[in-house]
Amino acid sequence: MKRRRKAVGLVHAAIGVSVLGAAAVGVVSSWSLWARTIGAGAAATSTQVPLLGAGANAALQRARITPQALAAAGLDDAETTALIMRVADWWAENGTTCAVACSAADSAGITLDSLRRKAQSGLATGDDLTALSSAASAYVTATSAHAAQMEAIWEAAVDGLESGKADRLVAIRDHVQAGRLLPVPYLVVERSASDTLALRDALAEVAADGENAAIAATSLVNAANGDGTVSAAKTNLTNNLGEVVAAWSAALAG
Repeated sequence: MKRRRKAVGLVHAAIGVSVLGAAAVGVVSSWSLWARTIGAGAAATSTQVPLLGAGANAALQRARITPQALAAAGLDDAETTALIMRVADWWAENGTTCAVACSAADSAGITLDSLRRKAQSGLATGDDLTALSSAASAYVTATSAHAAQMEAIWEAAVDGLESGKADRLVAIRDHVQAGRLLPVPYLVVERSASDTLALRDALAEVAADGENAAIAATSLVNAANGDGTVSAAKTNLTNNLGEVVAAWSAALAG
């Protein structure tokens, strides 16, 4: 099920709304997330095997599939469990390849970042600059392989999902992937980078100033809230998040 990618930046902390966790795959936070989850999975000693282990859970979230996204898109607990079961089946066949690709991309990113910093500091030797060129090529190769695995786990997850819900998940994913973040319900509709920035600022102003916010900011927020798709996503998130989180947690608990 190939779906088109769209676009959406960083919401002000003042808004106080969760936006889905880590940003783009290449950032250091995702490197540490992967290391922690893989380490936790390796350290587990329980004889009960979970339906979805730490590695698969981390890969799902790297693919931008989270309980918040599922709830906002309109999935219930049964649909969440079915999605996780599809991912578990996929992971049983492809998990090792996916984990290797994720780790390789993270490692390549760390190496490239370190060499770039050294070059920018003026302390790089000729060998360092040569290594930088090689690291840049290795990073492109590793992130391409990583992207392919993220697309594959995504396709396994949404396979057979109702088209409207899948489309809303795609919108959320593509906005987050582009690093343009808003509170989850606002991610279900397409926005340009400039529109996203304007709404982000308006939401922050209204959250901070309430009735004293500028008319322009209030009008922008009201217009966004009046969008039927956004309104439905808000209702979905309120009504479905608890049961979606419960289904997700049950899958992790085994």
